[in-house]
Amino acid sequence: MSNLRILKKIAIASVNSIRQGFKVESDKDGFKDFAPFLAMRVVGIAREYENKTSETMGISQQFKGEFRAFNKDGQEFASPVCYLPEPAQGLLKGALDGADGGAVEFGFDIMVHPNKTAIKGYEFAVSTLLPAKPSESLAALVHRVHNALPAPQPEAEPEAPKAEEKNAKAGGKK
Repeated sequence: MSNLRILKKIAIASVNSIRQGFKVESDKDGFKDFAPFLAMRVVGIAREYENKTSETMGISQQFKGEFRAFNKDGQEFASPVCYLPEPAQGLLKGALDGADGGAVEFGFDIMVHPNKTAIKGYEFAVSTLLPAKPSESLAALVHRVHNALPAPQPEAEPEAPKAEEKNAKAGGKK
């Protein structure tokens, strides 16, 4: 049985229960190399986005749709809202802008890589699991429903009245 947790929003911090970023050990020079690790695997169907501004993150996109995420421990999360780091954010935003109002399916692995020039000592790297592309979910649903129904039968043409019926209506006159 899955321990799916429903969150207000999927973001690296909420999926990993961290605030102020990952804790990276440092040596006497202020940096210690480490092996890259998974911050979050996220898949979903994004339907729209909204620009948001915060003091800590600046301008970012809040994606709305259906999202699932997994952390490095395998815990699963779901939410109708998702925040992504760059370059995943830009890839998904661009795909939504080109989808003519349709939804976009996507999947990313977001890894933490050491970077001694970064303020926190790391950076995010993104690998695509699924290319961000227009969702075919509605088309697939329509196709499934259409194929499950019997084929429509053409309406029968009404029969022309027979001569006997015409005579009966005319009062029996020939």
